[in-house]
Amino acid sequence: MEGPEESLGVGGVGGRFEHNVAWRLGHGKRIKFWEDKWINSEALNVRFSRLYSITKDKSVVVSQVGVWVNNKWSWKAKWRRALFVWEMDEESRLLSLLEDKVLSIGSMDHWVWKSDEDFCYTVSSAYRCLRMFDDGTYGPFMRCFGALRRYHHQ
Repeated sequence: MEGPEESLGVGGVGGRFEHNVAWRLGHGKRIKFWEDKWINSEALNVRFSRLYSITKDKSVVVSQVGVWVNNKWSWKAKWRRALFVWEMDEESRLLSLLEDKVLSIGSMDHWVWKSDEDFCYTVSSAYRCLRMFDDGTYGPFMRCFGALRRYHHQ
């Protein structure tokens, strides 16, 4: 699944947008458990690289890393071998991070725009985002937005 960092990667601007989008967990069928940045701002394969190296399936989606038991979601990763004691500590840290993340069967995973209080993307919020990071590198983009804004107000 292509995320906004790839689809908005025009001329390096995607990096600016990547920090302003986040996954909102729903049914867990679209978010890659290890590879997507769905918890905080770091992918789990980076934060828990040792566990990632021994997982059975590196491309698993969130809904495949647990089971429903008595209408309650229970996280359960699958490993290629038994964990060493220090890896169990790492697994405990992972499970602690996941404990407040619960799947919602009735809603889809989706992207939210963090630069708006309603989490809704608008051109004006994107403009504010670009202006906030305007270090001269994105001059052509700012000129483009400025031209669009002038045209809109005519």
